[in-house]
Amino acid sequence: LFPGSEHAKHDDLVENIYAAVDNGDEWSAAITRLTQHCGGDYGRIMIWNDAVGNFDFYVSSDDFRRQMWSDYLSYYGALDPRRMGLLTQPPNQVYSCHEFYDDTYVSRSEYYQDFLLPNGQRYAMGTCLPLEWPLHAFVWHTCAPGVEIGQLW
Repeated sequence: LFPGSEHAKHDDLVENIYAAVDNGDEWSAAITRLTQHCGGDYGRIMIWNDAVGNFDFYVSSDDFRRQMWSDYLSYYGALDPRRMGLLTQPPNQVYSCHEFYDDTYVSRSEYYQDFLLPNGQRYAMGTCLPLEWPLHAFVWHTCAPGVEIGQLW
């Protein structure tokens, strides 16, 4: 492929993901590159286990992991309406949080008011990938207030 072409960029992203599968230390960098490519600020891939109510696998972009992961894991992950909302959507459907959680909901939500907004996040776009019960895989990209993530694609 020609350097700088869209195909080369996509090939590079896929290569980063394959490298992360091969070497787990590469996941954060791969998610960071994918998130930047999509125009988001933070990115995450999570595998949630309904049987135990916790994550079996979790990787995030560097900034999210550094700034927010411990709070998310210890408390706010259980409140995350976006994770719960994705479970009601068909698998592989792209989900934009602003289509489900309007400003009124956000103004009354502990998750948004005490966790996301103080950390410069408001909008997210993600999907739930099909796995066998009790596992659900989620892929997310988020961005700051003032930029609806749907505007980025």
